[in-house]
Amino acid sequence: MNKQLGKKILLVLAAVMVMILLSSFKMQNEGDRSFKKIVLNKNKSVEYTVDVGKMGLLKYWLEPNVFSVALRCQTEDDTLKLRCETEGVDAIISQGSKKGIWKKLKSEDVLVKRSKNTVPINLEIAVPSKNIYRRNVQEGKIKIWNQDELYSVINLKIVNSRYQ
Repeated sequence: MNKQLGKKILLVLAAVMVMILLSSFKMQNEGDRSFKKIVLNKNKSVEYTVDVGKMGLLKYWLEPNVFSVALRCQTEDDTLKLRCETEGVDAIISQGSKKGIWKKLKSEDVLVKRSKNTVPINLEIAVPSKNIYRRNVQEGKIKIWNQDELYSVINLKIVNSRYQ
């Protein structure tokens, strides 16, 4: 009876250790993707700062110069035919989820709206590796067009809080 009790206690301790390790791994990965809700207004600019210093250690050591940004852009008008392009940053633009393979959007592709005039925009941004190890990593713009007219601009600033 003592051997069985000892085995059960060891199994419980092993299960607790596995749960702690998985929880730690999940916490390390929470900063690998930046998420922001943005309200777009015609002829207005929006500032958005991405901090790559908040990445988990594993991501920061293995691939610190590539990261994801998920934007949920809200508009006032549901009749807009919005397009998106980047300037000053090397990015793949998509409206797919992180769970599947992203369909890369071209600058002439019209963005699909979801519920309540919300337009999801996902970016996978790559910055030069040498820039990661300084405070101000890179700056760029995400331009939102309504047909052939510039609707709004998201000024993107990429920083690394681990450096001063």
